[in-house]
Amino acid sequence: LSREEFDNWHYQTCKMFLDQLNGKNNESVASQPIYTNLKYGKAQKIVNMMFKHLYCFKSQEIWNDKWDPYFQYCHVTLDNFTLTWFEREVCPHQRIESWSNLDFTENAVDKNNYTFYLEHIRKFFDKQKLDVKSPYREVTPFQAEFYIWPDIQLRLAAEALFFELK
Repeated sequence: LSREEFDNWHYQTCKMFLDQLNGKNNESVASQPIYTNLKYGKAQKIVNMMFKHLYCFKSQEIWNDKWDPYFQYCHVTLDNFTLTWFEREVCPHQRIESWSNLDFTENAVDKNNYTFYLEHIRKFFDKQKLDVKSPYREVTPFQAEFYIWPDIQLRLAAEALFFELK
């Protein structure tokens, strides 16, 4: 129930997932890798999307409010849409080639590193909490993604239409 605890769990889960698919788990019944050289970017997408899907049950009768604290430190799912939002709103930089090729190290300076995005997004939302006019003031980065993703998708579609009409 802390940021550090969640981050450690997230890393271990993604690593276990990658080891399993890349055939690095010696206990696996099938010693042949399903894939080769999958990166942390793929694992984060699956783990983070799992949380998004589970959180969608919040509006259902089966939801128990005691589960809320487990979602407060969830990460934003990195994909083309959230990275476009990131580039426009959080930290302008040269676009990475592919979110699926992100690595994981403690180095939050390298734009090819998952930690770079995680730390910049957290700093952005920490600042938003102090801004009374911010639409993100009352939400976690994880919750904000439910608004960010469709908004940036719509903006990109509108920009593409505008470009075509020119």
